[in-house]
Amino acid sequence: MADAPERKLVPLENIIALKVTNTTYAMGFLIALSDVPTGYFSFDSQSYMISSFSFSLLYIMCHLLSNKGFNRTARILFIIVMCLHFGTTLKFVGPFVGVEIYSICMLIVPLLIFSKSETPIMLSSYMVMALGLTIAEYFALARPPILLLSDEAKHNFYMTNILSVAAVVTFLIFYYSRSSISNYINLQAERNKSEKMIRDLLPQAVADQMIRGEQFVARSYGECTVLFADLIGFTGLSERLSPIHLVELLNDIFSDIDVLCEKHGIEKIKTIGDCYMAATGALEGRGQPVEMAHLGLEIVDVIKLYADRTGYPLAIRVGINTGQVVSGVIGSKRRLFDIWGKTVNEAQLLESSCRRNSVFVSESVQWRLKNQFIFSEVHSVTAKSGKTINGYYIEGEISLSDMEDHQTTMIDREII
Repeated sequence: MADAPERKLVPLENIIALKVTNTTYAMGFLIALSDVPTGYFSFDSQSYMISSFSFSLLYIMCHLLSNKGFNRTARILFIIVMCLHFGTTLKFVGPFVGVEIYSICMLIVPLLIFSKSETPIMLSSYMVMALGLTIAEYFALARPPILLLSDEAKHNFYMTNILSVAAVVTFLIFYYSRSSISNYINLQAERNKSEKMIRDLLPQAVADQMIRGEQFVARSYGECTVLFADLIGFTGLSERLSPIHLVELLNDIFSDIDVLCEKHGIEKIKTIGDCYMAATGALEGRGQPVEMAHLGLEIVDVIKLYADRTGYPLAIRVGINTGQVVSGVIGSKRRLFDIWGKTVNEAQLLESSCRRNSVFVSESVQWRLKNQFIFSEVHSVTAKSGKTINGYYIEGEISLSDMEDHQTTMIDREII
């Protein structure tokens, strides 16, 4: 089945421009509608009332076009309607009565309703506005106005226009700043969610690199300790438990193991069905082979606890190996950090050859931890390729007193 089309992210400036545009439609509508009572009470002109009401309807039409998805067409139409409204009002009342002050609002509008990506359209809008204002002023000066207003009416209209323009400019700047801040806060919140999701899916160092937009290059590590832990008896539970209960149980178990990994500074790599994979040394971290051994033993204790508490026949096998690995991020979608190499394959082989509720380690791990843990006799494990590797079961941790006795014995031997 084909993948669903990838949703494109809308730039923040476009979101702000769209919000402010809807506000400017409303402001244009209110200004035109407020001129209707002005024409009735101040000018006693029915034609001015009809003209103002008609322009208010045109501003509503711009808003409706925008809601239908014709955003760019609606904004261009809005610029044209503003120019016509300015010219018509100037023709009715004549020049120098405060109508020209509205040109300040008109010059601000393209800056607010067009984003940076629409700069050519914004410049074209300014050209249309410059041409419209020039033509309107020319005809207003060349011919007498339709309405013959008294000096008092002109003065009142002038003062009304000044106050209206001051209110409109203040509101538009205030609304734009608030919209910018609000959208920036929302954008940061969404970005934080996305970054948190990336950090949950990828190791810290890899996530930081991906968030900065850098490509994670495959790397080789000379000494990495890898752990595989595979649940025994979990598949058989699928016949007894509902799918939801089964997934909840697996989630609870792996969540507890996640906590243990965090405690020991070990990086969770991935889960494959009912198998858990972790590593230390493949990235920046404080976990060492000794921490991995502690993790393996604690995982066994967790599974025993679950088996006792639930009564389910659960057990686990744990295999640990130390050696060279290669790490990298694969895929362009649902990216996954993973590690590869002979060390990983041998750790998986040790896990599959391990007995129930035990931790089986390679010779390289046993050599590094021989002074801190008690190990069984050597066991040989043969891979499908025919190669044989040596493995040891961790039977316990050497106590502090045992460690001191061991060190004393070693010193005595050196003296002798």
